[in-house]
Amino acid sequence: MDTRNLERAVELFAALMSGEEINRSAGKNTALYDAYNTGSEVSELLDVMLKKLNLKLYEYNYGLFLTPGGHNRVFGFTNEELKRVMGLRLNREAPEAFRSLRKSYGMLSGVRNYIEMAGPAGDPDLMEQCGYYGQQLVLLATTLGLGTCWLGGTYDKELCQQKILSTDALCCVIAIGPVADSRSVKEKLVRGTIQHKSKALSELARGMGDGPDWFMAGVAAVQRAPSAMNRQPIRFTYEKGAVT
Repeated sequence: MDTRNLERAVELFAALMSGEEINRSAGKNTALYDAYNTGSEVSELLDVMLKKLNLKLYEYNYGLFLTPGGHNRVFGFTNEELKRVMGLRLNREAPEAFRSLRKSYGMLSGVRNYIEMAGPAGDPDLMEQCGYYGQQLVLLATTLGLGTCWLGGTYDKELCQQKILSTDALCCVIAIGPVADSRSVKEKLVRGTIQHKSKALSELARGMGDGPDWFMAGVAAVQRAPSAMNRQPIRFTYEKGAVT
């Protein structure tokens, strides 16, 4: 092992943990970005350090960013802590919540399991946390070959609310379970009628030209994220180092 590579890997690790920008044009940290991309030993050593803390590294637009793993204790929660804090529950007892034609418009069939996204009614960050951690669950379910569907209104909300604590608020639910290998005629018709078209990045954010890479990456992620009726009623602004 080259001692210089170890020192560079530790320096890169410290910069990432401190929230510093690591990209091709980040001034003093440009050399760290180059060291990661051109030095195989540097990248291998960094990956070992991150793995010990259950952190993952991803690259976007010539920049390096950290993201927490499922049991990470540096930036996130363990699974059990998350269940307690947010009241996440896998419910297998109320398939009738999705059977009503009046509630689901006949769009759902065969739903047996769903995840309730709920938490303390007075928590101002509840909607954001439900969206973030709910999508983590959706991505995990996808890797397991399961189908999912975010539901904000096309289900019997009153029935599902009976399953949560009286002090909690139900944000939405996620239907989850195995799906058929081929789409039904109804599914094909619906997909052919409703075209998914995301807003342009310029419609979602102001200050794109002045924003750092992490801001650009975040807006790009929002652009691809699910939105009720695909309205994407979101507008970010980056100005003087602050995001609103």
